[in-house]
Amino acid sequence: MMFLAAAIGCDPTEMVTYEAGNDEAFFEETSQSLTVTQADANTYTITVSRGNPAGAVSVPVSIQSETEGVFDGPASVEFADGELYAEYTVSFDIAGLAVGAMSEVTLTLGSETDLPYSTSFVLSVMRDYTWNNYATGVYTSEFYGQLAGQVAQFPVVMQQAAEKTDLYRLADVFNTGYH
Repeated sequence: MMFLAAAIGCDPTEMVTYEAGNDEAFFEETSQSLTVTQADANTYTITVSRGNPAGAVSVPVSIQSETEGVFDGPASVEFADGELYAEYTVSFDIAGLAVGAMSEVTLTLGSETDLPYSTSFVLSVMRDYTWNNYATGVYTSEFYGQLAGQVAQFPVVMQQAAEKTDLYRLADVFNTGYH
């Protein structure tokens, strides 16, 4: 009986609602990690969202990084009238990144919001080593062979890092990109 009385006492028409401002922008993702080489693109594009598509608006974006002069991007993200989503592209100088070390940049939207989403995004970028073929051999796995009822063997290439000659890897062991 007590539960029924409590349920009847709730009036759903008295719910507090919040109308988002058209300049209240947020990131749907909070972070991303990339590994890049000299041959890769030197940009990353992130989608910025807003809660109200009414009107064109420019939302300020600040860029903060401990790696001086490597990351760059526009001072704002632009929303056209009727758009809920806009693209923001941050660029980076691959040559300015330390090989084998993560460099982070934090993008922060300048708009204040009461929406339950993040107004900052962290991009972590690592410049990969330059890998040179060093030797070839045969990879043998009893574990993977047991799945097929025999010992698994397949050819592999061992690579050496040009920037750090005591660092090696087996290239594309199980699939392309899995070293």
